[in-house]
Amino acid sequence: MEDFKYCIWFKPEKEHEWNKYTNEFPIHMTIKSKLLKSSLKDFNNIIFLNKNIKVKLVGNLYQTKLNNFYSLQYNIVPINNEIPTWWPFNAHISFKYQYSKEFNDNEIKELDNIIKTKEGLLDTISVYKCTGHFSKWKKYIYT
Repeated sequence: MEDFKYCIWFKPEKEHEWNKYTNEFPIHMTIKSKLLKSSLKDFNNIIFLNKNIKVKLVGNLYQTKLNNFYSLQYNIVPINNEIPTWWPFNAHISFKYQYSKEFNDNEIKELDNIIKTKEGLLDTISVYKCTGHFSKWKKYIYT
C-alpha cells in the first residue's frame, strides 16, 4: 500500500454533498502529503490558517494511478481566481480510491453522473495520518 505519511488536507463543509460520494475517507484537497511528523511544524502557517475558499470542479473526472493505488478525481480551481501561494500544483478533489485494479469505464461514468454540484466551499484544514489502507486513515490531532 502506498504510504502517504502525514498529509495536510483542505476539506469542504461537513454538509456538502461531495461528502456522500467517497468510499470510506473524508473528501479533501491535499495541500501537502508524505510529510514526516517532525516536519509538520514547518507548515504551521497553513495548518492553522483560518480561511474559506470557494472552488469549482473543472474538466472531466479522471483516474490516476500511483503504484497500486487508484483514484478518481476532479481538478479544482478557486472561483475568485486568487490562488494562495501554498495552493498545490494540480489541485484536485479525490472522490474514490481503490487498490490493485483500475476503475472501469462504467464506474467512472456512474460517479460522474452522480456529481451534480460543481462548486463547494473548502473551510477546514486538518492533518491526517495516511498510512495503511485508506479506510483506516485518521485525523491527527496536531496542536
